Formats: sequence, C-alpha cells, structure tokens
Amino acid sequence: MFLRIRRRSSFLSLIVSFIFVCCLISLVNLSLSQSGIKWDLFQTFEQTNDIEFTDDFDNVTGADKYIVPNIIHFIRFKTFELNFIDYVVLKAAMRNHKPDKFYIHTNVLEVKYEGKYWDLVRKDRDLWSRIEVLYLEAPTEIFGQKLNEGWRFYHGGDIGRIRVLMQYGGIYLDNDCFVIRSLDKYRNFECAINWDENQFIGSQTIIAHKNARFLALWLDSYRHYRSEKWYYNAGERPTVEILYRHPQLVHRVKGDFGIITDVSLNLYRNTSKPFEWRSLDSIHLLVNHRFYLDKNYNKTPTFNESNIQTYQYPFGEMAREVLDMKPITLSESPSAHQHPPQLVIDLTDWTEGESDSFALNETKIANTSTIEPTTNDPYTMHVNEMNQQLLDFLMNQLRPYGIVDPDSITSTTTIPPSTSTFLPNAAEVLMKNLISNGTDTDEIINAQQMQLFRDYVMQQLMPLGIVGSSEKPITSSTTVTQVPLQQLVSQNPI
Repeated sequence: MFLRIRRRSSFLSLIVSFIFVCCLISLVNLSLSQSGIKWDLFQTFEQTNDIEFTDDFDNVTGADKYIVPNIIHFIRFKTFELNFIDYVVLKAAMRNHKPDKFYIHTNVLEVKYEGKYWDLVRKDRDLWSRIEVLYLEAPTEIFGQKLNEGWRFYHGGDIGRIRVLMQYGGIYLDNDCFVIRSLDKYRNFECAINWDENQFIGSQTIIAHKNARFLALWLDSYRHYRSEKWYYNAGERPTVEILYRHPQLVHRVKGDFGIITDVSLNLYRNTSKPFEWRSLDSIHLLVNHRFYLDKNYNKTPTFNESNIQTYQYPFGEMAREVLDMKPITLSESPSAHQHPPQLVIDLTDWTEGESDSFALNETKIANTSTIEPTTNDPYTMHVNEMNQQLLDFLMNQLRPYGIVDPDSITSTTTIPPSTSTFLPNAAEVLMKNLISNGTDTDEIINAQQMQLFRDYVMQQLMPLGIVGSSEKPITSSTTVTQVPLQQLVSQNPI
C-alpha cells in the first residue's frame, strides 16, 4: 500500500513538473519575444547551422524557417568613433529590425567608446547590450595579389564582408545603410542580395547563411583581382562570371535594398512625386558620395542632431523618426538667418579613376558585350549626369578664388597645337570654357574629361595649399592637334 501511494505520488509529481516546465518555456518565449530576441534562433539555428546547400534548395521560396542568424555585421577600418550618420544607422537597425546582436568588426587594436554618439549608444541599454566588437585584420593582399594601396580599406572591406559572412552568417550592412523595415523575411534564404535588372549586384546589404555557395565562389573569384577597377571584384565579376551562369545561388532582390544611386539621391532633393521611402526595406545613404552627387550638399555638408530638425528633404524625416524628434520649421530655427558653413575642397584622396568608378559604384549596367555605348545609352547618360553634377560642384568652389578668367575664353576656342601629352593645355582650355558656359547644355562630359578636370583643379589649388604637392596629375600618351572644343567635349565616350 505504501509503495502504491509512493508510485502515485511520483506519477503526480512527474505530471506537475511537466506542466511547470511547459509554463516556464512559455514565459521565457514571451519574454524573449517582447525583448526582440527571436525564440526560433535558439530552437532551430543549432540544427540548421551545418546545412549543406544543393541545387534542391529553392532560393525563390526559401526554407520554411529562419536559417540565417539574426546578427547584423558592420565593418569599421581605421576609426572606431561614431559620427551622427553612424548613430542614426544603428538606431534605425535597432528600431526597425531589432537583431539579437550587432557585431562590429574593426582593425582598431585599442577600442575606445569615445565621443558623444558612443555616449548616446551606452545610454540606450537595449541597444548597448547587443553590441559586440570583434577584431578583423584589414587585408593587404588577396591570393598573393597586393590590394590597391589607395583603395586598400575599400577593397579590403569588400573582401572582409565576404569572410565575415562565411564565418558567422547573418546580415551585413554598409555603415551608411539605413534599415527601414524588418529584414527577417530574407532570413529564410541561402543568400539574399540586391540585383536589379541589367545591373551588377549591390554589396551594401547582404543577408546570407555562412555556408551559402555564392559566398565561397565570390571569394574565389578574387583570384583574378583587378586593382585598378573600383567595383570589378565587388560587383561586376561576381555578377557576370557567377550569377549570370548560376542565378539560383541567390534570392534576387530587385530594388528593395535601395542601392541604386538615383533612388538614394531622392533622400536629398524634392521630387515631382513624394518619395515613398517607406516602401523599401533599406536604403544606401550615399554619405561618401554626396559631395559630388547632391546638388544641395553645400547647404548641409554634414548632418547633426541640430540641423536634421530643419532638414526639409526625406532623409530629415527618416532620421527624426528613429531619433524621436519633431521637425522644426526654418522660421523657428535660431540659425535660420545665418550663412551656410564655408566648404573647403580636399582633393588629396581624389585619385586616378575615382571620378569614374565612384559614379559607377552602384549604377553600372552589366554588359558582357564589347559594343561601345553611345551617348543615348542609359548607362552613358546616367554617368554623364553624375559627372556634370560633380563638375558643377567643383566649378562653384573655384569661382570665389578667381583662378580663371572666363571672359577671355569663347565657345569657339580651339586647342593649341601640341606634341606633348594631353595635359595641361587641352584640360585648361576645356575646363575654362566649361566654367565660363556652365553645364546646362547638351554637352557630354565623360570620365576621361572628368579626370582632366581633376588634374586641372589640383594644379590650380596647389599654390593655395589646399592640395598637397605630392599629388601627381594623370599622364596620357594621347596628343592633341587643333581639335575644336566641341569635338573634344563630345569625343571619347565612356
């Protein structure tokens, strides 16, 4: 009888214990859900971490559960201090996606959380608790090939993001990628990347499992590294050599990651129709390219928590929303009647080829043929438009110095005979004419001419101490003999 009672007692205890454990799991699940940590990560990721993908995996429909860890990766080479944009990007990713972790990869050996924006991050306990800093050596070579010294940290960052995702999996974001909506819907795929029609992939936002086949093939494609081309290994080669042949390796995102230059520029201008930025999942802020693409750059060359309150274009609304700010009208702003800050030109980093490659970074149209584009080609016209914006910006900065005398130049000026190189006579005549006449014409300004302009500007600014004397102009073997200005402007399409 006593044994029978003990057996009944043990059985009841087992049932009670089981119910208690179930209730405890439910409470933990609810707590994790409220804190933004995905329970499915703990439930399934350990099982899915060792997936070996085959052609049977469908990157159109994806898996029936999350297979990519909810980790956002940033890479910060050379500097660890945050600026206003860095802080806004972190806040947007936290508010609109809420990852389990932020992994910040850096080559800075002695990390210091200094500056007011790190102070603000630490005050946000939920955000601060999710940040982990991991050391990442900045590459100097790839497969025995030395990286372009001038672009080392840019090309190194391209390589670094592949390696980071191959090690951990997760969500890689450029430091100026603003998350607008949750990216969870892409965590069911082997690899999700922006790949618009007739364009190369955009590597600013990548969501991938660590065993994604495309990542390994992408890294291996660096065995043929083109150090002189800005976006060849990051965008052109992996698209043409891998994805054209095997598109099934990725989930193709068309536009929703907001990496097209024309889309990003809508953040800094008024458009005929309101820019529906909320329809995107993320958007590239083009922070490092605003100075030559954004016609309103001089009005707000840098953003901060003060001027963002009166910034009238869409980025102002986006930043104020994640910072819980209310807009202030210009009439209410204490600086409404002050002059904009004086801009100082710094061309020391404007190295050979950047005028072309920066413009092409996110917009170059994939074209495997060798047919030379005409001025009616959308690729050529788009690059011309951006080059003209750069030209306008530089000309506006030159005028106050009185460096040139436009009155002495006419539109019919021809280039003097020369048996020397293309510079400086051709560049000086061409650019003086453009300064005189502006670029509101049908003239085509191509990449070669933009390089000429870069050299001309540098030569003129060296005596003023704005450009270091160590900078050398681009050389060319091309000679010029009595070429009309209009012909020079329109020749040599990109």
